[in-house]
Amino acid sequence: MSALAWLFGLGFLALAGPLLFHLIRRTPKGEIPFSSLMFLRATPPTLTRRSRLDNLLLLALRMAAVALIAAAFMRPFFNNNVKLDFADVPGRKTAVLIDTSASMKRADLWAQATKKLKSVVDEAEANDEIAVFTFDSKLEKRVGYLKKSDAANLLQQFESLQIQPGWNQSKLGDALVGIANRLLESQSTPDDEDESSEVSLSDSKLQVVVISDMQTGSSTSALQSFRWPEQIKVRFDPVATDLGTNATLELLPVDENDPEQIRENVLVRNSKGSTSDQFSVSWENSSLPATPFLVPAGSSKILRVARDANSLSSDKLMLTGDDAEYDNQFFAIPPLSQTVNIRYVGDESENDPEGMLFYFKRSLIETPAVSYEVAQQRTTSESNEPGMDPEFIVISRAVSTEETESIDKLLKRGVTLFVVLSDPAMLDSTRTWTGVASMEEASEPDKDDYAMLGSIDFSHPVFAPFSGPRFNDFTEIRFWDFIRPNLADNVQVLARFDNDTPALWHQMAHDKSDIYVLGTGWQPEKSQLALSSKFLPLMMRMIELATKTEPVAANNIVGDSIKPPLGYDRLVWPDGKVEFLEGSSTQTLNLPGVYAFNSSSDSTLADVRVAVNVDPAESQINTMPVDQISALGVEVGTHDTSQEEVERQRQLRDVELENRQKLWKWLVLGAIGLIIAESWLAGRTDRTSRNFESAEQGTANE
Repeated sequence: MSALAWLFGLGFLALAGPLLFHLIRRTPKGEIPFSSLMFLRATPPTLTRRSRLDNLLLLALRMAAVALIAAAFMRPFFNNNVKLDFADVPGRKTAVLIDTSASMKRADLWAQATKKLKSVVDEAEANDEIAVFTFDSKLEKRVGYLKKSDAANLLQQFESLQIQPGWNQSKLGDALVGIANRLLESQSTPDDEDESSEVSLSDSKLQVVVISDMQTGSSTSALQSFRWPEQIKVRFDPVATDLGTNATLELLPVDENDPEQIRENVLVRNSKGSTSDQFSVSWENSSLPATPFLVPAGSSKILRVARDANSLSSDKLMLTGDDAEYDNQFFAIPPLSQTVNIRYVGDESENDPEGMLFYFKRSLIETPAVSYEVAQQRTTSESNEPGMDPEFIVISRAVSTEETESIDKLLKRGVTLFVVLSDPAMLDSTRTWTGVASMEEASEPDKDDYAMLGSIDFSHPVFAPFSGPRFNDFTEIRFWDFIRPNLADNVQVLARFDNDTPALWHQMAHDKSDIYVLGTGWQPEKSQLALSSKFLPLMMRMIELATKTEPVAANNIVGDSIKPPLGYDRLVWPDGKVEFLEGSSTQTLNLPGVYAFNSSSDSTLADVRVAVNVDPAESQINTMPVDQISALGVEVGTHDTSQEEVERQRQLRDVELENRQKLWKWLVLGAIGLIIAESWLAGRTDRTSRNFESAEQGTANE
């Protein structure tokens, strides 16, 4: 026999009530007045040694009723003598998430993290399983699930990996979402590599232990759109350091009012709670003294940092006066100017708004990094060609035999040719380049009868930048005058008019040069192309492909992925490692510093340098409150230990047994029966007593 609420057993103390009441004699109900007692004070009956119990049966009924009621409140039940063992309780499945982002490089945070991991393993119980994951901008599994008995093996495997914090940004939200999905998926389908240890995962209690510095710069946005599973508990085990000062710097865009670019704007931020506010900034290899400045904690400041002759080509800006050095460098590519030489073979004036050259030259937007030199060859009678080696040639008129031979020599060197068939008379002199087999007879241009671009090959590099839904609409451009060619089989059509006539096509020359042919002109009398928003990016895209200098973001953050420029097959990392690139696959940049793309086969291609810096969010080192994570729906806490779980299951079993047996109902019914019997017996006893007293009083009166 057992009970759910033993505390109600104190109700048995109420048994003393009926016993005391029976020991205390009540005042007799029949009274006979005596004159000699009129001056005495009446006193209630008291309990004395001479008190004796009377009406024992009535007393027994009353005490039994009280006992049954007290027992009913205790909710008793018959135990089936089944004992729960720790082996019957499912263990906890714990995924340990260790932060390896850049901010974990501070002081001894990583050493603290490894100690925390050992503590988690030591706290585990015999039937628990533990796996180790690391996270920064992505989640990685390091050690699969192992039992507590393999704790030494788990720690040894983790140490053998020689993991250290990297340079990526911390994305705590992504890591939590990723590990939650893995745990849920493994409940139904264990991983092949851990099948032996995860077959019982569906019976396990799932929990996550996060070991991190919990810096406020860690991204938690992924949790906003994720419904956290209630069965997964998360415990945060933060690490901290006493070093409280952290400042970071960033180079702002070049000041257009400083053409020599010898002074640049530098933004410095000082974290909240910093104990220092005095810093200095200088360029590497600069002979000038460092620029000192003061930035109060929690604020930022922009200052001008000068370059000298020794640092004009420097790519590293350095900050001193900070406790944490991991973000005290900023890499920037010095501004380098490239000149693109273009030959324009056409007879129109560059100042004539009715000609094509007028719009072509205005589409060439120069930047500090790129400038354009356009040399025009007006007529076929000009014997002297422009004295420069072009990288891009535009032909808008018929060419002579000498010009054809000259241009063909350039094509053998890899120069890109763009033929604009604004006049059908050009076909005879350019047929070797245009790929036109024959021509259909065209009607006279009519302003009321126009064509639009009907189909475009957005997979081709020329139109790839326009493939997005915001840029792929070319239907507002009207064309009135265009040729109707029949093309050779080796020609690739990039765009067609809505009547299926080729508009722009491409072919290769000498297996190394690109030739693009436009079946119309862009002057206003022939089309609206030059007046549209697509003309400028289309011309710039062709020139980018021609010069093999496809734009690459010069400033990136660690973890960014970029595609190598066309023609480049090697990547030199900041640490000097040389990686040979395959195809056009993207490259993930995992180290801060300056990278260089170069070509192993073409020495004429200049290196393309790329600067990579630590994400500014990693410099926000103040501790994130756990309540901020909990507010996003994460179940913060831990699952019960085996001992606690055994006790909880025992209580659940007892409640189930008590609910099934419901002995308290029978006890209450018994108590009610006793109360009824007690009431009947008490009434009968009282009537007998009254009759006896009445008889005595009558005898006395006689």
